Amino acid sequence: DPAHPGTRVYGRGDAYLRWDDQDDEIDETMPVKAITSVEKVSLLTIAGASFLGTHGVAKRLMDSLAKVGVNVILTSQGSSEHSISVAVSNTDGQLALQAVEDAFQLEIARNTETRATLKEDLSILAVIGEGMKNYAGINIVAIAQGSSERNISAVVSRDELPLALKATHDAFLLKETSISVSLL
Repeated sequence: DPAHPGTRVYGRGDAYLRWDDQDDEIDETMPVKAITSVEKVSLLTIAGASFLGTHGVAKRLMDSLAKVGVNVILTSQGSSEHSISVAVSNTDGQLALQAVEDAFQLEIARNTETRATLKEDLSILAVIGEGMKNYAGINIVAIAQGSSERNISAVVSRDELPLALKATHDAFLLKETSISVSLL
């Protein structure tokens, strides 16, 4: 509620987007300022091995949704390019599914592995805070999860990649893997 006492609404934190009277300092001890959610969303996914390296799949998906007036709330595509997922309002879910099935009917008919699916009654959770940008540790520039829920892709600075790889291995206990090699 923007009218609630203590609420301040400002432009983004990047210098060129900040408003003239926006002088709030970033509190490094509290990188997260808000946690918010969007309820009643559906996740529409178009997936298929034939999409790997194929130009225009995302455009066709978005065009099909725009044509029927469906607003996309969130988009996610993993680095494998195997699938693209978009979140839409629950009320638009079935319309969105039909529009995408129509747009990709040839691919769906040719390949049983290619399909459009809809998961309904979901929510989006967002963690917000200026202090998260360049927070101590590895700065994640962008992140996406594949629709199979088996792939999370993160974009990091090339300079931070070795640290990111090590931290990820350590977090998932892959550091304990040992390999024995014998030379005869």
